[in-house]
Amino acid sequence: MNESIRIELRVNGEAYPIGQFGPDGLVFPQEPDTAPRRFVLGLVPRSPVAVYRMQRVRQIASWQYGEYHFNVDVIAGALVITGVRPDGLPGGDYDLTLAIEDLPALKQRIHVSVPEDGQLTVPFHVHPDQRRVIVAATMDPAIAQLLTNSRLGTQDLVTWLADARWRASRKACLLNLTAKLRSLPHDQSLKPLINEVVNIFAVGAERVYARVTPGFHEDLQALARDARHPFYYEGPPTAPIHRRLLDAAQDAMQMPVTSLTHSLESYRQEGRTCMQAVIAVPKAADGAYYADLDIDLGNPLQDVAGFVTHIIELGGGPTDHLDLRALLDKDKHAQPFLGYAVV
Repeated sequence: MNESIRIELRVNGEAYPIGQFGPDGLVFPQEPDTAPRRFVLGLVPRSPVAVYRMQRVRQIASWQYGEYHFNVDVIAGALVITGVRPDGLPGGDYDLTLAIEDLPALKQRIHVSVPEDGQLTVPFHVHPDQRRVIVAATMDPAIAQLLTNSRLGTQDLVTWLADARWRASRKACLLNLTAKLRSLPHDQSLKPLINEVVNIFAVGAERVYARVTPGFHEDLQALARDARHPFYYEGPPTAPIHRRLLDAAQDAMQMPVTSLTHSLESYRQEGRTCMQAVIAVPKAADGAYYADLDIDLGNPLQDVAGFVTHIIELGGGPTDHLDLRALLDKDKHAQPFLGYAVV
């Protein structure tokens, strides 16, 4: 009863304390870039006793097959896992995995034994990603204009990209998505989507948030109606992460942006390395439009392979945009507009 696992991060053998844990991920105040890092935590029973005990807890709690809940908190700089009820984390043998954005683990999976009625402390060794983004001396004019028009804090995004304090994964995410916006649609008789992006107001390691024109939404609607299927209309997004667009827009614009003022609609590009655009559509005729933009490794609406790829991506940890750079090199439409190298 009341068992727990305490995960203490280590870098080069030294403690690497976590400052905060919220819906967007983990924050490390000792770093110059305190943007939250997404993480995926896994705990799988590896002994018959642990399997039986977890199944029993699931039955008592009336959880569905495959569903299991834990409490995860940050206490004194460490991640602490406990059960949602006193017997919710049964003693026994488990496989523990932890994937943190930009903090690769030295050992992906650790065998742990949770003691009966006790706490297990696990040192988890990670190392900061040493890769850097080198931006080309010349940049596509439309991309350069959008970056100049966009600000994070006191910096426009051209200056932000040149600042060594910010994580390379966020820079790669921004540049991969601006290349996508510049190259879509592939029909050269149509204007690129980037023309309808007013500015970018938030940059994460997986997605960016932007203010867009009504024409951006209209263009996606037209592309979704195209018989060649350059984009697919998905309807309202189901993943909870997309609802964070509303909070981010409200914080950035200092005006109400909620489910009462906006509805969310999702569109996804066809093919591999496909861009997804979730649009916050205003309910008022004169309201502002916002977009959550990211890139997936497969289109789950297009084929079974795309669906499997997308599910693995959702379950296997955050998308690595630095790795994605190499895949986008094979995209003949986006490649000319990438404008950076990873070293």
